[in-house]
Amino acid sequence: MTNASSQNDFTHKCNAKGIKVTPQRALIYKILSESKLHPSAEQVYKDLTEFFPNASLDTVYRTLKTFADAGIVECVESFGPPARYDANTASHHHIHCINCGKILDIDKSELGEFDVPQSFIKKYCIQRKRLLLEGICLPCQKDAPAENLP
Repeated sequence: MTNASSQNDFTHKCNAKGIKVTPQRALIYKILSESKLHPSAEQVYKDLTEFFPNASLDTVYRTLKTFADAGIVECVESFGPPARYDANTASHHHIHCINCGKILDIDKSELGEFDVPQSFIKKYCIQRKRLLLEGICLPCQKDAPAENLP
């Protein structure tokens, strides 16, 4: 998706959810949509203040929560703070480096489909299926002592 179509899609989603599009909100979304690393609120704030030096971290947190609650972005699952965000709301999986914290997308076609056990289907109304793989990325493997690797 191009930047223009991504921003148009963002504006349309905001309008549909009754969310006012401000220059700060538009830039927060742009930062997220251009990042492949699923930034935290603190990372978004750092990028935002280059253009809006008076922006507050609280504004970034509230905006990301508003976007996530509206389904405009997703809070990426991870096992510890800080929360990370993803503007790609299409169904996809993630891989997380447990050493450096990097989180990257995995296209669903790379892993294929997986079945949800019937015991879960009986107990839950499944809304979506996503996998989170954890491991150590190549750069971290190269930097890590051999005894720390599996």
